[in-house]
Amino acid sequence: MRVLMWAVCLAAVWSAPSGAAEPADIGVCLDCHSGSARRAVAPNLDGQHAAYLRTQLRRFREHAREAFPMDALAQGFDDALIDRLAATFAERAWSAPAASVDPVLRDAGLRVLERFDCAACHGKGFTGQEEIPRVAGQYEDYLDRQLRAFARDERSHPPTGNGSPMAKLDDQERQAAAAALAGWQNGGR
Repeated sequence: MRVLMWAVCLAAVWSAPSGAAEPADIGVCLDCHSGSARRAVAPNLDGQHAAYLRTQLRRFREHAREAFPMDALAQGFDDALIDRLAATFAERAWSAPAASVDPVLRDAGLRVLERFDCAACHGKGFTGQEEIPRVAGQYEDYLDRQLRAFARDERSHPPTGNGSPMAKLDDQERQAAAAALAGWQNGGR
């Protein structure tokens, strides 16, 4: 089923006219990336910052960031399409309700977030700004995979480079941080 989903996604994007990303075309993207899709494999991009989305789509296109199928899909994206996709997602309301998280795991995650001062960049409410993504309420599995990728130097973490702070997290701390962010509501509780 998953292979079929990716095949449909690839075919739809590759068959779209160059530079075309009108609201009807974004339906392919929404199938995986909207808060209503509830697919933890891909991040919820509804309401995400346009500057962050533009940067990441360009990084996929330029092979500076890899994640199947986005690195392949982005090969056909010109700057105008990237700008329209980023603007369209940024204009959508954040739609993913915060996950229900075990209070003990959440508290452990909050301590990790405080120790690494994640709010210094992502903001007190972890809603990000400009090129810094919103991570509050993001899917837990997606957050865990990204933290793991930073720790393994598989993904760069600006401004610190290749995830050096995250390399210090053990598996339990990483999972706790992901859970705390996924369940973030009004001050983290």
